Amino acid sequence: MKATKIFLSAAVLIIIGLGVYYLFSRPALAPDNLLDHPTPLIVEELSDLIVVDNPITNQLVSDPLTVSGQARGNWFFEASFPLILKDANGVVVAQGIATAQGEWMTTEFVPFSSTLTFIAAPTAETGELILHKDNPSGMPEYDDKLVVPVKFDLSAPVVISPCIVTGCSSQVCSDVEVTTTCDFKPAFVCYSKAVCERQLNGECGWTETTDLKTCLDEFK
Repeated sequence: MKATKIFLSAAVLIIIGLGVYYLFSRPALAPDNLLDHPTPLIVEELSDLIVVDNPITNQLVSDPLTVSGQARGNWFFEASFPLILKDANGVVVAQGIATAQGEWMTTEFVPFSSTLTFIAAPTAETGELILHKDNPSGMPEYDDKLVVPVKFDLSAPVVISPCIVTGCSSQVCSDVEVTTTCDFKPAFVCYSKAVCERQLNGECGWTETTDLKTCLDEFK
């Protein structure tokens, strides 16, 4: 009887010892290990609608930024949807359009891609890429978006093209040359003394001054 008790006690000790060894000998799944194997960004509540392959969460980004992934066909309209890249201070660093890389009139996943060129230098180390569901109806109940947190490489150079006055009648403020019809409108004279510069949203445009607004109102 005594030998049986000794045997059972020894067996229990061996089992406990094996359990402790197994628990502490397994390699830890540290967050740093996960960074060695980047995976697409999947937001649980949107995972059945859109998945982003690049950039991944908190990826270091610079100019230009390639955006890619997959989205259901109803995330698009006319084979595209809008993108906005902002820094933590709200500065619009880049914006553009993601384009479907296949037939978008489907309920299946469709690959998309876009290359965003910076229109402003980031003013903070962090920011977010916002992928908006295209909503031609304008009704808020049909809005949706996926937000990808990113980090900016502030040491990387950013070449910002200057704003220029263009168009047949010098009525357009843009960062690229544009071609317009030469139908002259009297209101175009208001732009002769207006300021063409990059606005707070990062886009080139005419700065709305009191003089410009008064002049344009006269030709309404």
